[in-house]
Amino acid sequence: MTTDQKLQMVYEKWQTYKGKKWKGHNFLNKPAKDAISKRFREGYKAENLCIAIDNYAKVLLNPDYKWSYAWSLSKFFSVHIIKGCKWEGFQFTRFLEGEFYEDDYLTQSAKQKQIEKQRVKVKPKFTPVSAEVKEELKKQSGLARWQK
Repeated sequence: MTTDQKLQMVYEKWQTYKGKKWKGHNFLNKPAKDAISKRFREGYKAENLCIAIDNYAKVLLNPDYKWSYAWSLSKFFSVHIIKGCKWEGFQFTRFLEGEFYEDDYLTQSAKQKQIEKQRVKVKPKFTPVSAEVKEELKKQSGLARWQK
C-alpha cells in the first residue's frame, strides 16, 4: 500500500463520522496530510490510526462520554499532551488500541448504569420451595421440635 493510499484510508475513516459535532473536511488538505505523514514516519500504521479515530469518535459523539474537544483531522494527529511543563506525547495516542480505556471517559450517570447492569447479571436466582419441602427440611435439621 502506498503512502497516498494510506493517507486516503485515514482520511476516509475520518470522513465516516462527518456530522454534527465532528469536524469533517471537503478534501484532504496539506496540514492534515503532513500530520498523518509524520505519524507514518514515526512508525504508526494506517490501521492503528483508524482505530484511534474510531475510539475518538466513540467518546466525542456519544452522550455517555465526557469528551468535548472536537478537533480537525490535522489537529487530532498533532495536538500535544503537556502536563505541567513536561511534554508527554500526542493526544491521539490516548485513543490507540491498548492505550484507550473507555471507562476513563464515561460520565458519572453512564458509570452508574454500567454498575446497575452488572448487579442485574450477578443477582442470584432462587427457586421457590414448596411448603412440603420446607417441612421436610425442618424435620431433617431438627428445627421442627424447637418451633412448637
